[in-house]
Amino acid sequence: MFRYAIFSSVSSDAQAQEDKGSLDDQIKTARRAGEQQGGTETAGPFILDGYSRTGYVNLSDALKDIPPLKAAIDSAEAGEYDVLILDNLERLGDLAPMIATLFKRYKKQIHSARQPSRIFDPSDYDPFSDESSDIMIHVEGIIQKYRLNKLRRNLVLGIKRRVETGRYSTSFPYGYRRGADKADPLTLVPPVATLLIQLKDAFLAGGALRLLTQMAEESGVPGPQGGRWHGYTLRRILCNPFYAGKVFYQRWKMTGYKTTPGTGKRWGVMKLNQDAHDLRDGKHPALWTWEEHLRILEEMEERYRRYPRHDPHNFSGLLVCTVCGKRVRLRGRKYRCSSTPDHIALTESDANRLIAQSLAEALRNYQETTDAARSVDPSRESVAELQKRIARIQHQVETDSGMYTAGEALEKISALRAQIKRTESRHEDLQHQAAARQHRMARREELLPKLHLLPHLFAQEEPAVNNRMLRDILTTICVTPQHTFTFEFR
Repeated sequence: MFRYAIFSSVSSDAQAQEDKGSLDDQIKTARRAGEQQGGTETAGPFILDGYSRTGYVNLSDALKDIPPLKAAIDSAEAGEYDVLILDNLERLGDLAPMIATLFKRYKKQIHSARQPSRIFDPSDYDPFSDESSDIMIHVEGIIQKYRLNKLRRNLVLGIKRRVETGRYSTSFPYGYRRGADKADPLTLVPPVATLLIQLKDAFLAGGALRLLTQMAEESGVPGPQGGRWHGYTLRRILCNPFYAGKVFYQRWKMTGYKTTPGTGKRWGVMKLNQDAHDLRDGKHPALWTWEEHLRILEEMEERYRRYPRHDPHNFSGLLVCTVCGKRVRLRGRKYRCSSTPDHIALTESDANRLIAQSLAEALRNYQETTDAARSVDPSRESVAELQKRIARIQHQVETDSGMYTAGEALEKISALRAQIKRTESRHEDLQHQAAARQHRMARREELLPKLHLLPHLFAQEEPAVNNRMLRDILTTICVTPQHTFTFEFR
C-alpha cells in the first residue's frame, strides 16, 4: 500500500484553457495508474497551469517562480505522499533531473503512468537501487531535448522560407484576416484599416499618442485584444513594418524573464533586434508606404527619445539657457534653467507670448542661405563616366590587348563599382538634403501668413502639434535672463 499525489502541467495559459482538456486528461491518466497499483491519493493534485519548466539552471529559481511546484516539493518533504505520479516524465521539463535528485534525498518515487515498471513498496524502497527510474528520466530528458531542438530548427528554417517568399512568419498583426485556406492571401479588415490610416495621418500631423488613443477609443473599433486602446499598443502598431508592406523574422529577441506578482508566472521580456532581422517585400496589402514608415520611426525618435516622453509643454527640448548652455525646462509654473534655476525664470504664459513675438519677427527677416543648397550635384555624370571606364576595361580584356590581365581587370572593376556605390550614396544624401530644405521652406512659407496667430497657437493648440511645427524649422531657442530670444534655424 502506498500514498500518491498527482502532478500535471502545461507550458502556457492557452494550453490550460478548459476546451483544451490536456490538464484533465493528465490527471485522469495518473489517477488511473495509481488506483490500478493499489495506491491511495493523499495529496495534490499539483497543477502547473501555464508555467514554463525550461530555461532554469537550478531548482531554487524554479521553486520561486512556480508556486505549484514548490507546493509539491514541500508536500514530499513533509511526508504527505510516497509517490508522485505523472502522465509522462516530460511534464517535468528540464527540471526532471534536479527534482529526481531531490526526491532521492526524501526517499520518494517519481512514476510515469506510461512506464511499464511497478511502484515500489515505500517501506523497503531504496532510491539508489531504483535504476529503472533513473534510466527513464535520463532517456526522457535526451528525447525531450531532441524533440525541442528539432522543433526549433524546423521552425527557424520554415519561418525563413516563408518570409523569403513574401509570406508572414508565424502570425499576422491586427487589421488583417486570413481566408478559409491557410494558403489564401491576407486581406484587410476595412473598419480597422480605415482607423489605422487615420491614426497614422494624425500622428504624422503632430498628434500626441494620448490624443490618438482617445481617437481610437471614440471610433468604436475594439483594440487588438478586443478591449481598450493604449498608447504603447498604438506605438507598436505604427512602428510595425508589416503595415508598410514588409515581412520579417527574428525581429524580436528575448532578453530575460519577468514574473507576474499575483500568479508568479514568468513571461519573456522581448527587445527589438536591431541587427539580425531581415525585411522582405510581403504579398499582403500595405496600409502605408515605406517612406511613411521611415517618417514614423523618425518622428518617434524625435518625440519620445530625444525629447520628454509625453511632450506635455510647448518648446520641450528646444529652449537653451545662454548663460550656461543647459536645457530650460518647465518646473512648477515657470521655465527654469536645469543647472541653476536663478539663470532663467519665465512663466508659461509669458514664454508663449514673448517667443511668439520674437519668432514672428525672426521669420519676417529670415533669409535662406542658398550656396550649399544650390551647389551642382555631379554624381549622375560621375556614375556615367565610371560605367564607361568599366565597359572599356572589360572590352580591353576580351580583345586581349594586354592593357590589363584578367585578375587586374577584376580588381579595377571592383574598385570602380565601389566608387559608383559611394557616388550614388552621396547623390541620395544630397537629394535628402534638398527635400529637407524644401520641406523647411514650405513650412516657413505656411507660417508667414499666420505669424499674427502664433500667440494664440502657443496658448490654445496641443503642445505636440506646436513642437512638431517648431522642430521642422528650428533646432534651438536661446533664451537670456532678460527674456530675449534668438533662434537657430534648420
